[in-house]
Amino acid sequence: MGKYIQQSDLCSAQSVQMVVQCCDDAGKDPGDGSSAGVQAIVASLITRSEGMLDAMLQTEDLLPLKVPADRLCLEVCLEFCTAFMFERRPEYARQFGDATLAIASHYKRARELCNDIKSAQLELPDDAPQQPPSNDGGTLANCGPRMTLDGTGDF
Repeated sequence: MGKYIQQSDLCSAQSVQMVVQCCDDAGKDPGDGSSAGVQAIVASLITRSEGMLDAMLQTEDLLPLKVPADRLCLEVCLEFCTAFMFERRPEYARQFGDATLAIASHYKRARELCNDIKSAQLELPDDAPQQPPSNDGGTLANCGPRMTLDGTGDF
């Protein structure tokens, strides 16, 4: 379904009942999230959350990722997806306290994680480390002609 997360990831992170409550507009789901309506809404939420992640990490160095689904990217997508899911049903989030606080906390955490990744305060754990250039450091022998001239002030 998604590039980083699937419906099963969202159901594991939250609960199947929460996903069904927030995404079953028609009230026809048997309670396991298998109805076409719930799956379509969850797919749109996943697409939005993955789009946010891609937009926030859009730099030459970070995207495209070398590993298709990094654990940290999965976490960020789940945070965005949860915030978008609670936006659909703030009354459900209100059962756990202030709905705007619940939505804002998930969204804020996801944005902070993205900013930490972009500023290199957090590294993607599954992304392969880049090998330093082979000529980085050490001495370099130059057996060719002289590079500077004495006394001319060129350097």
